[in-house]
Amino acid sequence: MYVVVGETKFNNFRKNKTTLGGSVTFFGEDVAIGVKLEDQITLGKRIVLAGNAGTVQSREESAYEANVEVRLREDDFPIGQNQSALGLSLTKSKEEDLTLSANLRSQVSIGRQTNVAAFASLDTKRTGRFAVRTSSSDQLQIAFMAIFPLAMSIYKRVVGSGDN
Repeated sequence: MYVVVGETKFNNFRKNKTTLGGSVTFFGEDVAIGVKLEDQITLGKRIVLAGNAGTVQSREESAYEANVEVRLREDDFPIGQNQSALGLSLTKSKEEDLTLSANLRSQVSIGRQTNVAAFASLDTKRTGRFAVRTSSSDQLQIAFMAIFPLAMSIYKRVVGSGDN
């Protein structure tokens, strides 16, 4: 599989950023072509409105998506990295498959070196997703976060091999 991606960004006005991008993906004898357009407007210091639309086409099939998002940032952004966002997505794939999704995400700094991000979404097909992610620039905390999944994996292999 080969992927070629291009994107350009430009500022229309002082508080308006526009992005135009495209991609071409080659997998076997199939080719998928995608295009997106995104616009972001800053209202005051704290509120950002963002919207984007895109399409991907391969063979005879096409998929379309449009998103609208409102972000609320911390007063001293970009120094303070706390922010929350509420978004709506409309996706159309195949002939009659139309899905509306709502999502909420939030990022909070805990201390100077650790961030916690949470994401939740729910769509009209009654499927959803919830995720929590932590990141840290403190090397000791990163080491502890890496050791736990590794230890669990080793434990499962040892206990799993004893059952056979």
